[in-house]
Amino acid sequence: MPIIGRNNFTTIADYAAATADFANAKRCLAFGDSWFQYPPRPIDIEKQVARAFKGTLFLNEAVPGRDSAQWKLSLPRIQREIGTFGFDAILLSSGGNDVVGDELLEYVKTAAQAQAPGATNWGPIPNEVFDHVRLELFEHALGYAIADFREIVQYRNMYSPGTIIFVHTYDYIYPSGDPFELGPITVGPWAKPALDTVGLTDPDQQRVVTNWLLDQFAAALKSFASQNANVRVVDSRGTLTSKRSGRAFHFNSYREQVGPGVWMPSVSYIEESAGTGSQITAGLKGLVRFWSFATKFSGLGLANALIIDGAELDNGFANAARNLPDIDVLPVQGINVYDILRRQKLVLTKAALDALEARFK
Repeated sequence: MPIIGRNNFTTIADYAAATADFANAKRCLAFGDSWFQYPPRPIDIEKQVARAFKGTLFLNEAVPGRDSAQWKLSLPRIQREIGTFGFDAILLSSGGNDVVGDELLEYVKTAAQAQAPGATNWGPIPNEVFDHVRLELFEHALGYAIADFREIVQYRNMYSPGTIIFVHTYDYIYPSGDPFELGPITVGPWAKPALDTVGLTDPDQQRVVTNWLLDQFAAALKSFASQNANVRVVDSRGTLTSKRSGRAFHFNSYREQVGPGVWMPSVSYIEESAGTGSQITAGLKGLVRFWSFATKFSGLGLANALIIDGAELDNGFANAARNLPDIDVLPVQGINVYDILRRQKLVLTKAALDALEARFK
């Protein structure tokens, strides 16, 4: 692998120069909203992925708060970039602002206003949703969000059909009414003001509505991915298990080699930003495997831990965990006093417990 040095770019000119200097390096486009460009820039997912894939050149085309209308304005440039650079992977982040962002105001209603369910088979609809969401208008908003992804997939199919596209769902939120603040910057709040406006003020009932909206987005996204080759969905719902008012959450990811020369993100972890102004802090709050199973660390305080598994480690999890600071993973036969004492917490899987019980019988 060539020593690239800087591999993360925000201008086409710099990226073009880098691809000329390192013609054999893998290439990745990150396009979307604040998941790839978060105001405390060191914790951008795009920066974290660039650190994990040191031999890959990343082009960051993200804008915080980007909604469907802003997305469409960028498409001609994105099409040119896909055609020019032939990316190995494209990371897309979009839809959250359209589902539970400022656009929520466009399709909420009072309980007294008429309802039109639209053409979608929604399945069971919670009373709170039926009373306060204009289902037909939300159906249109959902269609627009998926159409945004479809255009990128079409460009990919034209120029580089082998490119893997990663998209993601959004985790469930707790409408708090608190804005995000970073120094002089104040953004939001989201969701709660719109729901308050139409008479839905109970926090639990508000969460019923936002959870349902996010579930519909996830279902639509998974359906879309199932109909298009080389589109992978990262499902992050259910990772946060408790309310953390006044804080913002973004996800970072790490790589796993799934075959000779084949790489893709394997683990995403929630990074929680707390505080305001110069007091912003961030910490590990949860892990989610991209496929087959999830290991939830939320609320367990496992920012510094030794994890002991059975005699055979899951290679994907072990490799990804090695990228996490202050997290060690060992097979049960490797357990030792030194590694236990150097970490704040010890975690034993069931396989490890079974092996230890057998050893000491």
